[in-house]
Amino acid sequence: MAITVRAKRPIRTQSASTPDEVTSPIILQLRPVIDLTPDQLLELSSLNDDLRFELTAEGALSIMAPTGWDGGHQNAGITAQLWMWAEQEGSGATGDSSTLFKLPNGAIRSPDAAWITNARLATIPAAQRRKPLPLCPDFVVELREWAIDLSAAEVPSGRFRLTVRNVGEKPHVLNIEQELVVARQPWLAPGEQGVVEVTLLSGNYHFICPIAGHEAYGMETSLTVLN
Repeated sequence: MAITVRAKRPIRTQSASTPDEVTSPIILQLRPVIDLTPDQLLELSSLNDDLRFELTAEGALSIMAPTGWDGGHQNAGITAQLWMWAEQEGSGATGDSSTLFKLPNGAIRSPDAAWITNARLATIPAAQRRKPLPLCPDFVVELREWAIDLSAAEVPSGRFRLTVRNVGEKPHVLNIEQELVVARQPWLAPGEQGVVEVTLLSGNYHFICPIAGHEAYGMETSLTVLN
């Protein structure tokens, strides 16, 4: 069984060789002490234009540093291609990575690029368009994401030799958990590969990267072990 860990949305472009040097999204749990409104999030963003802020459905604040040249260049290309397509197609409009959307579940997100039909955009008053749009885009483009990919979603119980590869741009750790940690792949630098040997009994197991912020940003998945 193979496991691939990848961080394909680096927050900074410099390499990291020790845990203290890893730069990842900072997740602040605000509720019930603070419940940010869309207007407050927008104001917070305007006061800190060197950072990028999003709000999860649970009210947690995600703080991300700006990208380096490579990420910015790729993102500009995606936005430009989507904008040109939208201009030619004619039925919708495009927003870039600074555009905030208040989603139906309460989250406030800013995808790398987004497209909305003109018909839906016309229902939003002009004053509201200067704030987070209270709708979910018709489609979004995300340049990169954090993820853990398993080669199988279900396996029979037994003894396993797991190959763990880090194909991302940041170092990672892999925990296999079932209430408690049952196995761990220690620190893997970008491009490195490790092997974890573990006995998995029937049940559901949670695979996460325990480095601060990585799980909250998507580096988690589950495996079902059958009898």
